[in-house]
Amino acid sequence: MKRLIKCFIAVFILLGLGMNSMPVYALEELPISEGNFPDSVFRTYVNQYIDKDHNGSLSASEMDGVHSISLRKKGITSMQGIEYFPNLEELNCEENQISNLGLSQNTKLSVLYTDENPISILDLTHNPELKVVNCFHDTLTQLDLSQNTMLEELVAGGSLLQKIDTRNNPNLKVFMYLAGNAKSFDFSQNPQLQSIWISGTPMTSLDVSTNKNLSQLWCHTTNLSTIDLTGFPYLNGSSVNLSGNRMISIHTDISNASGINLQDQKAYTAKIPQNQTTFDLRNLDPNIDPSAIIPNGSIEIQDAVLQGVKPGMTISYDYKVGDSQFTSSITFEEENSWIQPLNIEDWTYGETPSIPSAQAAFGEVSFTYSASKEGPFVSEEPTDAGTWFVKATVPSDGIHIGLEDICEFTIHKAKPIVTTPSNLYGWKEELLDSVVLPEGFSWEDGNQVLKQTGVFTFEATYTPKDLQDYLVLENIPVQVEVKEKATESPDSDQDLKPDDIPSDESSDSSEKTNQGNPEKDSYGSSTKKKTNPSTSLNTSAAGWIAAGATSLAAILWIVKRKH
Repeated sequence: MKRLIKCFIAVFILLGLGMNSMPVYALEELPISEGNFPDSVFRTYVNQYIDKDHNGSLSASEMDGVHSISLRKKGITSMQGIEYFPNLEELNCEENQISNLGLSQNTKLSVLYTDENPISILDLTHNPELKVVNCFHDTLTQLDLSQNTMLEELVAGGSLLQKIDTRNNPNLKVFMYLAGNAKSFDFSQNPQLQSIWISGTPMTSLDVSTNKNLSQLWCHTTNLSTIDLTGFPYLNGSSVNLSGNRMISIHTDISNASGINLQDQKAYTAKIPQNQTTFDLRNLDPNIDPSAIIPNGSIEIQDAVLQGVKPGMTISYDYKVGDSQFTSSITFEEENSWIQPLNIEDWTYGETPSIPSAQAAFGEVSFTYSASKEGPFVSEEPTDAGTWFVKATVPSDGIHIGLEDICEFTIHKAKPIVTTPSNLYGWKEELLDSVVLPEGFSWEDGNQVLKQTGVFTFEATYTPKDLQDYLVLENIPVQVEVKEKATESPDSDQDLKPDDIPSDESSDSSEKTNQGNPEKDSYGSSTKKKTNPSTSLNTSAAGWIAAGATSLAAILWIVKRKH
């Protein structure tokens, strides 16, 4: 019997304590549930390959034991749950439908393949041990590699990515960027680079003077016009591909230079002033070698100066590289200029959009828009509030050179139309926060005590649902009538006056009046008093304690009778 009494007392104490604090549960095993692993394919993979004892949950040792996951081309839409594997080192989720990939908890990750996914943001700032990153043909617009100092291989491109900064990646050995919009690359801080492959980009120049360890260089189908490959002991002709560019010259002393792929060069477009008939190739490459220029009959060339040029003309010449040569072409176009510079006025959300204006000396102007100065630009005019860019474009007509200009403008946030709350009441000696405001409104200082009865003005803030396009309104004066607390509970029916009770009918009427404006709100009166959670909790606890005490008294009485 003594043991029974002790057990009851222990339970009674635990029950009493439980009423005043939330229980804390230690996570011993993680259920392999839809909540933890929303994607059914990923969840099945976890069940089959990670849940070693097949009990439907993961132990700490099972989670810690995961070092590699390969789920290529499985139709996966979410990798949520990957965060439960802190020792993951390799992840391959290529060719899926993943739009968001959170890797902040996978700090030991060293190899990552995310190619061919609609991922727009890839945060790698928490993965300092990464050595290999392949994110080709994702929908990335930016990629921060500043924390990945151990990175050795990077494959990117095929996306809206405008710039890749590798200045904090001194160990980078392999760089591939294919079919992207990046216009320039800075490899000055990557002395270990051995392989560069850049293709299908608008790049116009490339400086690899600090990358003397290069053993492979493929830069084709770009706008590259010249390159200096002097002093590269590990390069040879067969490991260099410069095809499909706009090359006018090349400087190199590599062995077997005649093996360099220089096929299919496109014409370089050069502008000349009106009435000018000569053009010095040193304007395009100050270090061009006149002795390597071989006229092929299309035009007269004297010491790198082309004779008899005119707008609309395309000339060609051969350029010697080692024991072979390639054909270079140049199209000449007359200079063009803006008669009226590009301009566009700002406007406010909801107003009639401004129309951009610009005029060129030659050619028709078209306008496109983007949220970034680097693009991409589209013809659709923006409507959301924010900072935008408009680009004026005049295409080349074959005689006059094309023009481009970009101008920044702003669509300002609109001021929402709101109705100031009215018919508000509060009790004396309570906080202002106890006076409930309509949706969207909040007191600027809700901790004020309502010390006196009467009508007082307090300041409120209105936060619209659409923060993208509408302003937050502050310092809104709102009147509150402060009443004396009733002698009995203010929640009892006899303490509520008829005018204290909000009218559902009037509220409905007001709401109908404001239909059609998403940021115009209507409000009825409110006398609702906030419930104190601690009061409710303490009341419940008191009930449990009283019940426990009664039961304990009963047990003691029984024990006494038995003795």
